[in-house]
Amino acid sequence: MTEKTSSECCTHRRQETRNWCVQACLQSFLFDNGARNWTQNQMVELGVREKFCDDRPEKRGVIPYDQGRTPEYSNLIAFCALLDIHLEKIEYEQMPQRPSRGEGVLILIWKYKGNPDVQHCVRFCDRVDENRVRVMNPSPEPDEFPVWEDKQIRNCGCHVFKVRLRKP
Repeated sequence: MTEKTSSECCTHRRQETRNWCVQACLQSFLFDNGARNWTQNQMVELGVREKFCDDRPEKRGVIPYDQGRTPEYSNLIAFCALLDIHLEKIEYEQMPQRPSRGEGVLILIWKYKGNPDVQHCVRFCDRVDENRVRVMNPSPEPDEFPVWEDKQIRNCGCHVFKVRLRKP
């Protein structure tokens, strides 16, 4: 497990497989808030067992959207609840300057790097200024805490979720 803390931000956790970006972001959030220290594999195994994570080898660990349910991200809500995390969708404009203790923000990107077939999740760290945010990117890229422009996030078809510990 790769771990690095940015003084302005949060603990970096590298995703252990290409499908486990959500788990890496949740692992970082839980660690920074002194909650149970789940491994990404433990999260995936629990999610597979409870049917909230995909079990197919090429998609193992992916938390699928369920277009037949309301809300369509019900699997993500239920998966987070397994980890004692409350999740609610918010508007991008509702992101705080910096999350409070026990709270966080996940950004789920549906067209990562402009590719409609690639999804990704990053953890919001803080606002750098009124037009830019810093995120914790769990993918194996050189910049673990990139600064993204608002328009970059808005143009990639993303959903923003506030997370908070159920038991502070």
